[in-house]
Amino acid sequence: MDDAAYGVEGLINAWPLDEAYIDYVVGQDNAGIINDPVAYPVINEELLISLNENGSETNIATGFHAIEFLLWGQDLSLTSAGQRPFTDYEIATGKNAVRRATYLQTATSLLVKQIATVQNAWNPADINSYGMKFSKQISQEALTKAFKGMSTLLTDELAGERMYTGYESQTQEDEHSCFSDNTHTDIIENIQGVIIVWTGDYNGQPSVGFDELVAPAMAQRVTRELKAALEAAQALPTPYDSLLVAPEGSDARKQLLDAILTVQDAGTAIKDAAESIGIALPTN
Repeated sequence: MDDAAYGVEGLINAWPLDEAYIDYVVGQDNAGIINDPVAYPVINEELLISLNENGSETNIATGFHAIEFLLWGQDLSLTSAGQRPFTDYEIATGKNAVRRATYLQTATSLLVKQIATVQNAWNPADINSYGMKFSKQISQEALTKAFKGMSTLLTDELAGERMYTGYESQTQEDEHSCFSDNTHTDIIENIQGVIIVWTGDYNGQPSVGFDELVAPAMAQRVTRELKAALEAAQALPTPYDSLLVAPEGSDARKQLLDAILTVQDAGTAIKDAAESIGIALPTN
């Protein structure tokens, strides 16, 4: 999914996003692709793909966060999500309303296709799928990738980029789902995803998990750390951006940092679990 040359991750979940690359923002009424019919007379999937991350990693034209911005608009409040007026999509009142609607429909259709690409990559009936190739790897190689995926998601991606970046900058712009104020749910579900892989328990249907590969004491440690990370995330006050701008020394700021460190500890525990069975995780 995130292969630099062939993956679709950049089209699905690239972030952070420069809102003015897509549509108007406060103080820039004519900003964005939507409000530039001269340069972009036709909005279609080919155009959005070509413009995604074109010239800058914040020039995001596709994916979840582009759609999120088109639905909610800028989040200018610490007590609510973005408040984009529905009139933005009314032909009679919204400037470039038809183009905005076309953009939203196009980006949504493209997202569905890209998610289907990921799903098909794991199709067990396709002998050429990534999933089939993955299953045929030697166990050491496959386990290294799986353990690295769980560990780096928690330590580098979640605790680092998605949580600590905003904690350090203390700005709403560095909130992951900053338009919809859905960041707390993102964090919770990221951790839950790792728990499902670690335990093999999905929707109450237990299966073989990675916890069965390590010594019982190590398995218990990782499970305990993951549970603590999930509980810390679930306990975070909402909206999440209010935590980012909390004053130094406040309880809210301390709670956020504690949650970040707890998530990081869970990722470290998974790395230690891998090493306990002879799997050295690469650092890049």
